[in-house]
Amino acid sequence: MKSPITWTVGRRLTAIAGIGVLTTVVVGGVALNGLRNTDSDAKSLAKYEDARSLFHALDTRSSELKVDGLKAITYTDNASIAQDVQDDIATIDGLMAELEAVQLDATAEQTAAFNDAWTQYETAIADFVDAAIKDPDAMRARADEIQAANDQMDALLGGTIDQIEEAAQAEEDQANSDRSSAITLFLIAGALGVLAIVVLAYLIARSITRPLRSSIDVLRGFADGDLTQRAEERSSAELGELERALNSSIESVGSVIGTVVGSADAVAAASEELSASSQQIAAGAEETSVQAGVVSGAAEEVSRNVQ
Repeated sequence: MKSPITWTVGRRLTAIAGIGVLTTVVVGGVALNGLRNTDSDAKSLAKYEDARSLFHALDTRSSELKVDGLKAITYTDNASIAQDVQDDIATIDGLMAELEAVQLDATAEQTAAFNDAWTQYETAIADFVDAAIKDPDAMRARADEIQAANDQMDALLGGTIDQIEEAAQAEEDQANSDRSSAITLFLIAGALGVLAIVVLAYLIARSITRPLRSSIDVLRGFADGDLTQRAEERSSAELGELERALNSSIESVGSVIGTVVGSADAVAAASEELSASSQQIAAGAEETSVQAGVVSGAAEEVSRNVQ
């Protein structure tokens, strides 16, 4: 059975590198997304912190306006209090402009409501101070109006600050959740990427080493004189060519050896025939020698008779 991985060795190694690059990209993307979410959460928390600081500053200015009203009915020389009120109102207007610039959804309705509430409060304090400068004795009897207006504004500010605190806490919880999710996704992506690299590297290494090990075993048998072993041709590309070339080489060597063995058998048969011919020649020579001896004896007999 051929390997399911039909790529060349170069492509297999490239696949491992590609998985590594893909893992890096995915992990980097997860990390980048987590950083973006964290940055967005940090900006939102910063907005809540700015809004909280501004509302506390407004609460302080509200108290200062109340103090201006009380000073107007307690100070003998209270003519300068009107300017103090205008200064405090200008400061409050600046704080309100900063609050609108924060563009916090949780304070949008409160900011709109404050525009009316502050206008009424500022007008009430300014009118009270103007009246107190003209007739402090008459306005002392109405001192509770200052406290009532301030209590109303404090209630509005206190409720809004509480809402800001709750919204800020919810945003902080969301930021912690986003941070935990980003870390979890980062770890999961990294773990899956490493697992993919390990599994792919194992499969590719196995698809390379197994055919090589089989070919090495066949070569060792070939070195020991075993021409019956063959490499299993189950690979492709370079490894498949190696297996086929090895088997072809063994078959070629076997064919050559078979031819040599056949030639050796033919030579051996010819040697046997030559040996038989030599024995026949030797027997003929022996018979000829005997006959020559007979002839020689006869010649001697004739020579004696001649003498």
